Amino acid sequence: MFRTRSGGYCALAITVTAVMFIVLVAVLASQTASVSGIVVGEDGVPIESAIVRIQATETSTTTGADGTFTLTGLTEGIEIVVTAWKETYYPGGETITPPAGDVAIVLKLHPAEDNPDYAWYT
Repeated sequence: MFRTRSGGYCALAITVTAVMFIVLVAVLASQTASVSGIVVGEDGVPIESAIVRIQATETSTTTGADGTFTLTGLTEGIEIVVTAWKETYYPGGETITPPAGDVAIVLKLHPAEDNPDYAWYT
């Protein structure tokens, strides 16, 4: 070990810093959480291939054939908005706090036709 000008030990300071870093990494790793659930239509039928994401982030996944999804690597205890979207549907979403395993997002179909009662302006 080398003694520094101030009288301290350099190797000891490096060892303490390394231990603190390892503890910090372990604590942060233990705080990762996941969110899982299902995306369904208004009729309760699961929606396959819907895009599910954390609002305002790049974190996303796609639903399986049974409409289920899982998002991982989230911070435990911090509220997020999980959104879902698929072509021909309006976007839907839920505000949740990870970890969560029972999220249900309901998507509403876009109308297939124009409203015949709508008075068009000419």
